[in-house]
Amino acid sequence: MGFTDTMSRTIKCDGPECPNTVTFNPQSQEEIAKLPAWLRTTRTITLGNNTRFSYCSDVCEVKGCTTGSHNVPEPKQIQEAGSIELQRAIAEKKIADAMKTQPEEKAGQKVTLE
Repeated sequence: MGFTDTMSRTIKCDGPECPNTVTFNPQSQEEIAKLPAWLRTTRTITLGNNTRFSYCSDVCEVKGCTTGSHNVPEPKQIQEAGSIELQRAIAEKKIADAMKTQPEEKAGQKVTLE
């Protein structure tokens, strides 16, 4: 008994609730000739993170877009504060704290900003 390896390709529409799927041997001209007509309008969308979607029609593409699956989450950007920003934040905190205290509590107290 010999072994035979065959290769097949499956194309499926990623539209929600779309039944269009086809599996065929890309080496067989007979199978390629019998492919359904919707494959002529197939479009592939590639996102910035290399996620790929295939749709069989405009309708499926619009439905796919409305699911939110095309929204690539943006990575959080953490920025380090320099010494100037840190000093400014401390000064703003001191001013805010000074504004919260009652006038009688302020007697004899000075706010110093460094």
